[in-house]
Amino acid sequence: MGRVQWKSPGRFLHWQERLVHMILAIFAVITILTTIGILVVLGTETYQFFIKSETTPFEFLTSRKLEPEADPPKFGIVPLIWGTMVVTFGSCVLALPIGLASAIYLSEYAGSLTRSILKPALEILAGVPTIVYGYLALMLVTPALRYTLELVGIKVDTYNAASAAIVVGIMIIPMVSSLSEDVLRAVPQGLREAAYGLGATKFEVCTQVVVPAGLSGIMASFILAFSRAIGETMAVVLAAGQLPQISGNIFTSVQTMTAYIVSVTSGDAPFGTAEHLSLYAVGSVLFLARNTHECEVVEQACQLVERGPAFSAQSPSSSDHGPVVSVGLLFCDVSWCGFSGDSSGSGISASFVSCGSRSEERDPAWGTIQRCLCTAQAAGGEQAWN
Repeated sequence: MGRVQWKSPGRFLHWQERLVHMILAIFAVITILTTIGILVVLGTETYQFFIKSETTPFEFLTSRKLEPEADPPKFGIVPLIWGTMVVTFGSCVLALPIGLASAIYLSEYAGSLTRSILKPALEILAGVPTIVYGYLALMLVTPALRYTLELVGIKVDTYNAASAAIVVGIMIIPMVSSLSEDVLRAVPQGLREAAYGLGATKFEVCTQVVVPAGLSGIMASFILAFSRAIGETMAVVLAAGQLPQISGNIFTSVQTMTAYIVSVTSGDAPFGTAEHLSLYAVGSVLFLARNTHECEVVEQACQLVERGPAFSAQSPSSSDHGPVVSVGLLFCDVSWCGFSGDSSGSGISASFVSCGSRSEERDPAWGTIQRCLCTAQAAGGEQAWN
């Protein structure tokens, strides 16, 4: 065989690489400049609002009166924050358990055919326009609530926070389900097999091994869904109404921060007045609220990368004491110690002969993680579980 002659890169290839590098750098700078531009516009217009309205930031954030057309006008954002939180937390109460449960089913219980049908059908909900959800609340959810609750003497307004929370919760279910299902499916299969080898049931594997392993990703999906619910606009405008008030009754109308911005932009407020500039102040608060939660997602991801995977699985290796399998940090319940059983189909009878537990501080945000050090007696030798 003759030698392979490698040609040195020509000058044209060198300039081509530099051109690609410059183009990519320009795109990256454009995204940064866009963010800076948004911050500058919101900051300058918010500053002008406080000057023209003669309202202090403290009064703006703590006052319970929002009367922009009064004399003198009063700009208190507390009713808007209240309405936003009622709708957001109500939607999360509905969406987070349903989304996580559906993710567990798709990841651990559903077959490949069932998953191929259900997951696309579930994700279709994410493609429905938000204004359609608003009309769904007006034409279906609110009449259903009114018919059901008025039988027991509870009055339901046409525009109410409960309907808005229900439709927003339906909107964010696909986000929670899809992201959580991807995280759960990324958990190493060796962890499941190790738990099954100790006689754990399917439910115990899901709740004590798989879900804790993907907890960081699951929490990230929760935070992203929460941020999505905070910024929802059209569905909330149509479902919840535009009455800024603080009420413990979720079946009355409220106004969210996004709904207030819509009302100001579509109203008769003259350009440059305090009422018009108030939308920038409300937008600044909304911007900070959403990006604070998204920064938490990024921080969790960085912490996950820094400390490495919470679980690790090693293939069985022969030793003097038989096969040894290490599962790293096993998020197990201490009550497992003393558990004995036979793993069906594997021919392995496993029972704990010794177990000690100790606490290990991993992350203040997650608290103390229990680390179980157990030794299981198995057919053909011992298996050590760390």
